[in-house]
Amino acid sequence: MKKLFNSLINIIITTLFLTNLSAATKPNVLFIFADDQCYKTIHSLNNKEIKTPNLDKLVGLGTTFTHAYNMGGYHGAVCVASRTMLVTGKYIWHAKNSASELKKSLDGSLWPQLMAKSGYETFFTGKWHIK
Repeated sequence: MKKLFNSLINIIITTLFLTNLSAATKPNVLFIFADDQCYKTIHSLNNKEIKTPNLDKLVGLGTTFTHAYNMGGYHGAVCVASRTMLVTGKYIWHAKNSASELKKSLDGSLWPQLMAKSGYETFFTGKWHIK
């Protein structure tokens, strides 16, 4: 599981880096992370019962992860653990460290901070709840 999660983050960062090398401008990045959202709940990803026109447009213009898995907790999906793992790149058993431990070990290496260092303007909206 750790390898899968780290591989996913590495693929994203490598893709952004290589795209930057070959293009005069950086690509726009929109990352949507939703609790209890499944790829099967988007019309353009083979769900003909649900109408999602705006998400369908984004799917048509970008990349989707239909077979990615994020172990969101020790006993089912827990949003705090999911967000902490996503932002830190830490596997679930290391993401449970206290906020102060994470802050010391990750200062400057959170995904949004790395994006900002690469020249991106980052923005977050919604629940934060990482520990």
